[in-house]
Amino acid sequence: MSIISFITGLFGGGKEPEMTMTQVFAIPSLFENVRTIEGGCTDGTYVYETIIDPNAEDGSVPGRILKISIAENKAVGISEELSIDHANDITYNSKTRELIVCNNKPNYTTLTFVDPDSLQVKYTKQITSAVYSLVYVGASDFYYAGISRTFNVVELDADFNVKGSFNMIDNGYTRQTLDTDGEYIYAVYYKQNCIYKYDVNGTFLGRCDLPVTDNEAENIFFLNGDMYVSYNVLKADSPNCGIIYRLDNPKFVK
Repeated sequence: MSIISFITGLFGGGKEPEMTMTQVFAIPSLFENVRTIEGGCTDGTYVYETIIDPNAEDGSVPGRILKISIAENKAVGISEELSIDHANDITYNSKTRELIVCNNKPNYTTLTFVDPDSLQVKYTKQITSAVYSLVYVGASDFYYAGISRTFNVVELDADFNVKGSFNMIDNGYTRQTLDTDGEYIYAVYYKQNCIYKYDVNGTFLGRCDLPVTDNEAENIFFLNGDMYVSYNVLKADSPNCGIIYRLDNPKFVK
């Protein structure tokens, strides 16, 4: 090793690791009609992805929930067709051990509660806020929610009462879903595929432009400290309806 290489390594003068996206799971197109990926989440072991029929009329949208083991690289369960509307987001409540689907269009105030083992609907609940995304924060037993048709984020208590709010940047992109790593709040967008990062007070901390651009970024989740991004595959004749990537060395820039 040369003295220059030694000094560079000693004082950390090397190049920063490159941001990359590693494909970890391809979601097969199992059904002719139910083939559009929407919300996704994890319970810390399994990943759950909502899949809907993109051509169904409002009010009659059939959907399914796919349960995936990333560690085993396989799907371990698929629900029957469920009445979950656009199913724009899904979160896991670790206290009640329930999946909560954010129905969104056209029933913006409806939440559907699902058993994570049987993947069957337990009940639905109407809340006062029209939401497109819902994220459960287990450490404090509350939720972040994205308000439909706005860039506003609200804090909901365990009974879904509004306790606070902040406004995200209106970037003109398609709002997809929110998530948190327990410290920061992240919002994923389409056109263009990117993620915005905020602190809990709503302060903008930076933007990450995603390297994968050929499909539609739909949702993000955190598993074992890593960020994952799920994409909807846009080609209807593809053997896969979705692809999940791990985002390595994400870069957020103001």
